[in-house]
Amino acid sequence: MKSFKLLWYVITSCIILSTTCMHNNNSILTTYRIASKNMISSEGGITIDEEFQLTLLPDRNTFLENTPPKQYAFLTLIPNIGHYQVGYPMRSRLALIQANPIKAKKSLPSLLQKAINSMHIPENAKIEYVIVIYGLHVVKKVKESDKKDPVLIIVKKKFDKENIVLHPWANTWKKKLYFSVHVPMGIFNPDGIKPLDLGLNSFRSLKVTPHSGGGVAFSPNNAKFSIYPPNREISSSWFAGISPNKKNVMIAFIVLANTDNAEKIIITAIKNAITLQDFLTKLSDAANFFKKDDQKALNDAVKTIKNIALGQQVSDKPTPDFTSATQLTIQLTQLNKALTNLQKALLA
Repeated sequence: MKSFKLLWYVITSCIILSTTCMHNNNSILTTYRIASKNMISSEGGITIDEEFQLTLLPDRNTFLENTPPKQYAFLTLIPNIGHYQVGYPMRSRLALIQANPIKAKKSLPSLLQKAINSMHIPENAKIEYVIVIYGLHVVKKVKESDKKDPVLIIVKKKFDKENIVLHPWANTWKKKLYFSVHVPMGIFNPDGIKPLDLGLNSFRSLKVTPHSGGGVAFSPNNAKFSIYPPNREISSSWFAGISPNKKNVMIAFIVLANTDNAEKIIITAIKNAITLQDFLTKLSDAANFFKKDDQKALNDAVKTIKNIALGQQVSDKPTPDFTSATQLTIQLTQLNKALTNLQKALLA
């Protein structure tokens, strides 16, 4: 059980930005608080404050064993993004905000709201609204410089295919270590994200299976998406998952920094923010360091986060036509092959 808990800690390492309930639209942006350095213990462990769900240093190798149950449970309500391979490297979290549920519900784009309504969620369902900014995947390797003193090497990587990992969240309502369950999930209003087997502006039931494999292993290789176009530095999307009995719902607005450059720009921009308004202003200023598409993507993400905070509905984006894009890629590949063959024929 200890190794199971430790795995959960490793997966959920992050700095959390959290809020208290707000009722005044004019004051909400100044009353959000962000975890600051004086709330992190010198040992790199966990410090609890009533205004925050949890503060945890990112990418640490050791964690406190006795996390209070309330705070530990909160960590599992956050979607993880990984890459299906040995070690399952997860994206680091640069920031997380737990949104006010009353206001967040009002902010949902209509495509997402209609999809949720179609699932007939009961009134007593537990619905969590979170905003997450992710960095690159963290690949941890042990370099054995000598047998007595192994060295942990942390490498940041980007992968062409990624997975939404809901296993820790499913554990909170399955109450089991190992299980297999089908979870309706989907990506909504994507910007720079192409779902591969996830529902696009709709829910699709996909299997979630934690199992034994030298510890706790996460299977199968599903809930996949890719960054599209592949050169995008900033991407964003809404994501939602629903438990089979519909009593637990996770709704997240996610922002992805897809390059080392993007990650560094965002970390530099937000590290000294002390209110949500300050946080959003710094993010908006950071957009100026990106090229046109990524600049717009980050500014749109900032606007969405502000709308979530104020309870103002986010506009739907046009549904991307990935089929046409795929067909165009195939046609270009075929054309290139034909030109190559023609060139060879002319030179023969």
